[in-house]
Amino acid sequence: AEAMESKAEHIANVTYTAPTETGEVETTVDTATQVAAVPRVGRNEPCPCGSGKKYKHCHGKLS
Repeated sequence: AEAMESKAEHIANVTYTAPTETGEVETTVDTATQVAAVPRVGRNEPCPCGSGKKYKHCHGKLS
């Protein structure tokens, strides 16, 4: 089952490139897959960098 999930994730990250009728290159990327690949971190959750600090005190500092 894990092998099938891994294969499905690999297939989901495919970019299609094909020439159009005019000869220009058209590239299609599934943007829904790209957005889902970046996990959202809450400000009070531990920072994903592994520092042990809360995200708001590490990489989530407001300028």
